[in-house]
Amino acid sequence: MSTKQQKKFDHFLFLASWYPNRADDTAGIFVKRHAEALLLAAPEGCKLSVIYVQNLPQNEQPKFEIEVENPSTHFETIRVYYPTQRNSLMALVAFFYAHHKAFYRLLALNG
Repeated sequence: MSTKQQKKFDHFLFLASWYPNRADDTAGIFVKRHAEALLLAAPEGCKLSVIYVQNLPQNEQPKFEIEVENPSTHFETIRVYYPTQRNSLMALVAFFYAHHKAFYRLLALNG
């Protein structure tokens, strides 16, 4: 690809395994700071989204819940909390389903 045909990136997506959340607001703070630094260095008009999923004990989180922080801004965060599963196969399914829900929420917010 020649320099005249460089691709323009206008939306960055972080899939974080650690990120500040309701249980621990300092967990993965370095990921949030890295995302903020990337957005500062990015060209004008770029957008950055972070998707973070976390399982919580069943008594704290009986169903899937989605939190969206700063929707329709240049830096939005989508957190999905889901209940812990006893079966390891169901835990894997719940983990991927939580990412699926977050991704489709991201698409709904950004068109």
